[in-house]
This record gives sequence, structure tokens and C-alpha cells, in this order.
Amino acid sequence: MGTPTDEQVKSYIESVPGLREEWGISGASRLAKVTFIVMNVLLIAVIIGVIAYFAFTSPELSTKGVSGLIIILVLAYAASVVRIFQLRAERKELPRFRQALARRLTGNPETDTEAQQQVEGEFKWESMRYRIIVRMIGIAGLVILTINTYQVGTVDFARVLLFDGAILIYLAGAFWNNYAFKADLLEVELQERSRATIRWQTEHPGEAQEEEAQRDAGHVASHESHEENKRPED
Repeated sequence: MGTPTDEQVKSYIESVPGLREEWGISGASRLAKVTFIVMNVLLIAVIIGVIAYFAFTSPELSTKGVSGLIIILVLAYAASVVRIFQLRAERKELPRFRQALARRLTGNPETDTEAQQQVEGEFKWESMRYRIIVRMIGIAGLVILTINTYQVGTVDFARVLLFDGAILIYLAGAFWNNYAFKADLLEVELQERSRATIRWQTEHPGEAQEEEAQRDAGHVASHESHEENKRPED
């Protein structure tokens, strides 16, 4: 048999209720949306906070070490931009990862889990350089934040809130990128596992029917046990 088509794979996945939830795809997608919204809210809130800070804080305090404050905020926003390019680069590599996965998967449930883990461990992500860049931005921001805090000397709670906002922007961007890419990666892995399973079931109809019968028997036994537990005692 030839390679199952995308439509066959899609139909197979949809025929199994809750399969995407079981793989964690739906959860990762929801968290990606939530963290993306949080990141954008923080980006807007910090801009408003900066305007309010310079408008209502005394010039003597607000201009003290102002260059450090501006650099920290710029780095936080720069990290968010790099996250966008990072996600794009990671998604561009997914077809190559899909091919590597397809070459190793056979459809045999006894060996495919291990094969998938091996591909995940051996695959070289060229987009890793974006993660390194973002980490360097984060380290630079923390160093400048520490220096700026000592330069100002006076406890400036408004500036501390802006620093906290910059840190939260960085963290929200990290979570958004991780969840968004995780959802895409898991979707690719599920599709290729399903494609291999369809091919294996076609090539080994006897074993596939036996596994299906075992699953059905397990469901029946579980249902009977559940019904037995529901019966009132005499």
C-alpha cells in the first residue's frame, strides 16, 4: 500500500474521540492563545506605565539613570520580536522534522514510541540560535537592571513596577513561544504516527484486528466492573 493521504490521516484522527486532547495538543493551543493575549496586554500596559511614569514622577527622580530604564524596556520588546521570528523559523523546520519522523516510524505500536523519542533527541533544530539570542537578551537585561537599581539608589516603586513589567513581558513571550510550538510539533507527531498506524494496519490486518478486539474486550471488562460497583449491596 502507498502512503496514506492527508485526508485519510485527518479522518483517522477525527474518528478517535479525544485523541488530540490525549496528546496534549488542545491544551497547548489554549495556553498559547492565553499567553499571547497576556503578552500583548503587558506590552500595552508597560507603554502606558512609561508615559504615566514620566508624566507624574518628579523629573529629578525619573531622569536619574533613565538610560538604563529605557535599555531594559527596549530589550524586553526586542525579545518579544525575536520570539516571533523564532516561532516562524521553528515552523519552517517542521517539514524536515516530519520527514525524519516518517522515515523511522513503522506503525508498530511496540516500537514507534521509542522511534519517536529517538528522532526527537537526534533532530538538530537550526532555529536554536534564536533561543540563544533571547537568552542573551534576558541576561543582558538582568545585568542592566541590577546596575540601574544601584545607580538610582532611591527606592522608586514606580520604576520597580516597570522593571517587573519588562520581566513579565519576557516570561510571557517565552511561555507563548513554547506552547505555540509545542502544539504544532505535537500535531505533526500525531499525524505521522497516525499515518504509520494506518499503513501498518493495512499491511498487518490480522494483528490490527486482534489489537482492536483486545481493546474492545478491555472496554467491556471495564464497563462490567463499573456496573458491578454501582450495584447496591444486599
